[in-house]
Amino acid sequence: MAAFNLGAILVPVAAMSTANELLAVIDRSNPKFCFISTTTTAFRTIERSKLPPYFPLTFQSIEPLGHLVAGKQADFLNPNSAEATDIALLIYTRGTTGAPKGVPLTHDNILTNIEDVADVIELHNTDVLVSVLPLSHMLEFTGGFLLAVSRGVKIVYVRSLRPEDILKAMKDHSCTTLLAVPLLFEIIARNMQQKIESLPKAMQSVFSYGRAIIGTKPKLGRALLSPLHAAFGGKIRFFVSGGAKLQPWVYDFFESIGIKILQGYGLTETAPVLAVSGLNTAGSNHVGRALKNVTVSVFSEEGKELGPDIEGEIWAKGVSVFSGYENDEHNKGNFEGEWFRTGDLGVIDSNGFIEITGRKKDIIVTPGGKNVYPEEIECELASSGKFIENMSWQCKTSKVMKRYA
Repeated sequence: MAAFNLGAILVPVAAMSTANELLAVIDRSNPKFCFISTTTTAFRTIERSKLPPYFPLTFQSIEPLGHLVAGKQADFLNPNSAEATDIALLIYTRGTTGAPKGVPLTHDNILTNIEDVADVIELHNTDVLVSVLPLSHMLEFTGGFLLAVSRGVKIVYVRSLRPEDILKAMKDHSCTTLLAVPLLFEIIARNMQQKIESLPKAMQSVFSYGRAIIGTKPKLGRALLSPLHAAFGGKIRFFVSGGAKLQPWVYDFFESIGIKILQGYGLTETAPVLAVSGLNTAGSNHVGRALKNVTVSVFSEEGKELGPDIEGEIWAKGVSVFSGYENDEHNKGNFEGEWFRTGDLGVIDSNGFIEITGRKKDIIVTPGGKNVYPEEIECELASSGKFIENMSWQCKTSKVMKRYA
């Protein structure tokens, strides 16, 4: 926040980054200065001579920041008030192929996105949010930090990514919401389902009866299934899922116990939310409608705008959509006039609800001309349960965090 107020540009780097990854970002962004945690792997293994001027911190310390920086002057900065169109963040996306792309986001991109999301997801200063994603991830930085702070929401940071530690934090702090990637919700849902199935038949019948009633009267969820809600602290209002596609059965499971999952969709390049569902519009098969200050549409391969319920590539434009990559070479093929081509495939129905169906570059075309979507295969594997059960939590955490960092 101090850097923003000084008109500086922030370049966030995930704490789990290796020394080589950190050096690659430094090489591309050429920073004047960096803050770095002494507890990270990168700091412990990097050659200090390769770093720009830096300030080492033990971020896990409870010592006030003011004590650490007392008497030090940031001579390299020329403080000035930032304009709306000035760059606030420069984020390097990992991408699935090729070198990371530098995504410059302006103050206007970010602040507009915050206000637009707040119009759909109503947060209060009595809410308590659990933070589990890294702050170098735009979803967490915007939704889990800036949006929360702007609404006076209390944030609980969890040191561990084990589900039991997250649930304990939620109980200890009477949390009202959790922002996370779909994998975490899937693991929690599967674990809860297994515990329900291990109960005596009579108790299973009670739960089934309660869930049937909740299907018609969702507000009764906390009262009828209090033991399940107690696992989350008993105060949950809703969950928010983003960063990947949420499996419909996971949404259905939580809805059946009276907890809505508000699904969102977006990219780093869109600061990051393009669409999100609210409490009254949430569903298992869509990510809500486009936000107020963005336009989202579906186009054919030939660049023709398609009508409702026709699958095509999702294009977006608007105030919170960035204006282009740091390297002009990366813009080729990604823009059509004002439109940014997301590379995602989707369908928009007649009510404006957006369904994400796949990733354009991931489609496998068989010799017979049939399009095969890898995500659909992953869904089938995941639904078997074996795909998840046979992986260690550490392995899953590592993969999901690397994918969304």
